[in-house]
Amino acid sequence: MKTVMFFIILFCSSLLTAQTTNKNTNLLEESISIKLAKFPIANFPNKSVPVSDIRIAQMVSDSVNVGYALKGMDNYVVNLKITKPLTNFLQDHIYRMYKNDFKKDGIKMFWVLKDLRMGEKTAFMEYSYCRFNMDGYISTDGVLYKKACTLDTVYVTESSGDVSKWHGDEIEKAFGVFSKWVLRYAKNVLADNSDQKTIEEILNQLYQNTNHPILNDTIYNEGAYLNFEEFLHNKPSIQDYKPVIMGKYNIKFTSTNSQEVSDTLNIWGLCKSGEIYRYYEETLVPIEKMGTGFIISDFIKNTNKHNRNLVFFSFMGGLAGGVIGGVAVGLAANAAKNKLMLVKSIPYITKPSKQPVASCIDMKTGEFSF
Repeated sequence: MKTVMFFIILFCSSLLTAQTTNKNTNLLEESISIKLAKFPIANFPNKSVPVSDIRIAQMVSDSVNVGYALKGMDNYVVNLKITKPLTNFLQDHIYRMYKNDFKKDGIKMFWVLKDLRMGEKTAFMEYSYCRFNMDGYISTDGVLYKKACTLDTVYVTESSGDVSKWHGDEIEKAFGVFSKWVLRYAKNVLADNSDQKTIEEILNQLYQNTNHPILNDTIYNEGAYLNFEEFLHNKPSIQDYKPVIMGKYNIKFTSTNSQEVSDTLNIWGLCKSGEIYRYYEETLVPIEKMGTGFIISDFIKNTNKHNRNLVFFSFMGGLAGGVIGGVAVGLAANAAKNKLMLVKSIPYITKPSKQPVASCIDMKTGEFSF
């Protein structure tokens, strides 16, 4: 009976999550193609170190589906896509921006794009988001490079009209800011004795730093993750736990030999029956791997969705059926009053109306991102 109750809780918690994110997230047939300007205007700062070339590489989690736009009052979800090979798409634009400013005897730059996520939502105003995380390296000979800087930020565009057209401009803006960052540190970096690496060594090190076991293992180990690190290593340390319903809608977890709610386990998430859930604000959010990251299952097309909670249906006939019916209705009614699940981890975006809608896991911090 305890096993049945656990699956009841897990299923109903998933219903709550689906209601709080978007009731139409299974309608992902439409997409918006990100476009960049054909004739961008950009230049390097006056009196900066001359530059002869900029090369770019990308290690983003998904180089095709870079985010989601929520459209209209019903929050209809649309994919934001890059319809060309991402590296070429960005490299071509960099040359359009700076080819007229390159100097034959200048330094060479190497940029590594580690994260590019786009988002969009409609409220009283429309908001567009661009998550941009890039490392910059410089070289005098084009063989050995020194790291100059990292830029990891989120750009927000606010408009009373359709912001979809701004996504390309946000990428271009990020490139412009980043080039100035690299040049700001160039002289000091060239003068110091820091380690130098080849492009191959740089990419190999970054790959090793992000090639987590959870992304490669074909079997997820059962149990609860005490923290994000346990999730990344596919090593949940908590095996003896039980769910406890708090009031009507919330779930907490305690150890199996604990009878007191005060002994709550503060878990990051859990793996049950081969599926993974992020534990968030006393609910269980189903997530699954996409590319080299994890995304909330509600944002995946039904035809491609892996975590469908189908395992629960075998536990919901007969004895459990009436219980699920009653609990699920209560959860859905309560969730309908809630707002969309928002990204609250960006320190300079604190107003809920401006915060992006969560759709994936930030693989660096374990927090929800967009």
